[in-house]
Amino acid sequence: MDRWITVKTFTLSSQVAVPRSILESEGITCFVKNELTIQINPFYSNAMGGVELQVQNKDLDRAISVLKEAGFETDLPGSRILSFPKFDKKTRNIPLLKHIHPAFRLITIILILLGTVIGVGIYISLPTLSEELSDTPWCVDQVIYQRKEFIPQTIGPAKIYLSETCLEYIQINYNGDIIFPGFQSPYIHGIWKLTNNQLIVSKCDTFGFVYDATYHISLKDNTLILESKNSKIICHKQPEIDVPLFF
Repeated sequence: MDRWITVKTFTLSSQVAVPRSILESEGITCFVKNELTIQINPFYSNAMGGVELQVQNKDLDRAISVLKEAGFETDLPGSRILSFPKFDKKTRNIPLLKHIHPAFRLITIILILLGTVIGVGIYISLPTLSEELSDTPWCVDQVIYQRKEFIPQTIGPAKIYLSETCLEYIQINYNGDIIFPGFQSPYIHGIWKLTNNQLIVSKCDTFGFVYDATYHISLKDNTLILESKNSKIICHKQPEIDVPLFF
């Protein structure tokens, strides 16, 4: 059972009525010690330590806050923990926080706000989808057209090998150009744009029936999957390359 703590002591029984009613109006259960004895014999007040307004230990900090807000000084100066009457009044009905002491409630709210600001900052600093796609060349692992895999093989004097393990790649340029690997042909040039997080490729100079399409984008870690109604292109990022391959 929770113990009773004296929050304020009065000389006369009549003096306890107002603060007691204030606390009870806030849902705080009160007990008045020595009330009847001193009411009958006021001269016993000093000897008995006065009329003691008590609350349960679990309500102590909130009781002190309520009394201070009403203009009553308590017998526990400053409370056991710093109290904020105005803040307490404005925030005491917040779900999940109303039973927390005002000082801890303030700290909790500050941490929530700080976490929100940090979260928003991180979100804003994240690269956009367009930036992620255009950030680096994508090594082509598979090109599937109408459920059949085709092996890209770009030919011509402009052929560039990214690495021994990355022989074919897609270059998505910031200016809206996109370059695909050929099939026994030179690089294939087209244009691209993003709409509703889908990659729309059009005007490819050759093999438009393979590459011209609206692609659903799946981008996870270093893997990029572009999938349309008829085509699926699986790529991975080549992180050591940080300059454009095509000019």
